[in-house]
Amino acid sequence: HKGEVVYTTAEMMAIEERLLTQVEKSKSQYSYGVPERTLTGVIASRQKLNDEQKAALRHVCEEGEGSIRVISGMAGTGKTTFLSAARLSWELE
Repeated sequence: HKGEVVYTTAEMMAIEERLLTQVEKSKSQYSYGVPERTLTGVIASRQKLNDEQKAALRHVCEEGEGSIRVISGMAGTGKTTFLSAARLSWELE
């Protein structure tokens, strides 16, 4: 916020700058995604996935512009569980 004092290090500023540069570059990259037949099979093999996790899985595995997908969730909401299914999807393809 305006007038707020913020402390950091030169090293952290450099890391953040590299990260933001990579994010900008990724916006022009195309992600080929995972076919629906693969996602359907992975979802069937992971019966504990809830509807939100299934939607998140489809989101991170979708085809389209940009190679970065963002998922946000509170602790204990199943991010690790859904990412395990995403990893399996990517490995199968």
